[in-house]
Amino acid sequence: MITVRGLDPRKEPALSAKPLSEEENPPSTVGSKLREITLFMDWLKLAVKALQSEQALAEMPDLGPGELRVWVQALQRLHKRWQRSEEERSALEADLSARERQLETSVQEAKELRAVCEGLRLDLASNRDMLSRTAKERDQLVGRLKSTMDDLIMKTRLELECLATSRKEISAALEALTPVQSPQLTQRTNE
Repeated sequence: MITVRGLDPRKEPALSAKPLSEEENPPSTVGSKLREITLFMDWLKLAVKALQSEQALAEMPDLGPGELRVWVQALQRLHKRWQRSEEERSALEADLSARERQLETSVQEAKELRAVCEGLRLDLASNRDMLSRTAKERDQLVGRLKSTMDDLIMKTRLELECLATSRKEISAALEALTPVQSPQLTQRTNE
């Protein structure tokens, strides 16, 4: 068995067997200790209620120096730390919530941009296809136009050559038909 002072009564029987006298613990000291314990217990009940309802702790009771005062101060420090932690947690939750909203907005914008990009990509593919068809049609038209122009040039050339040949033949025929006129004949016809 160990006593309050931590001594084993079998080893030191004189100290543990000795009754407490009023001289060692006067009634005023025992009464004041009981009063402090009662104040502490009342404060502790209020503190528990305050913690449950997330309110501020009650003011420290009128305790003298000692362990109870140290306990109250330690509990008040812990409560202040908890309050700061709660404030920081609330601020972090608000920040996290704002960032989540921003992320959702960014994701939505990215989806919309992706849809726009897909539409533009399809439009680009369609325009490339149309451009390719137009280029083929242009090349075909250029080929046909060149062939038509070559045909027209050839036809015109042949017509011109034919006309030139006809002119030469007509000129030769006219020269062959026209007699050489003597100056005498020319005068008689004029008279």
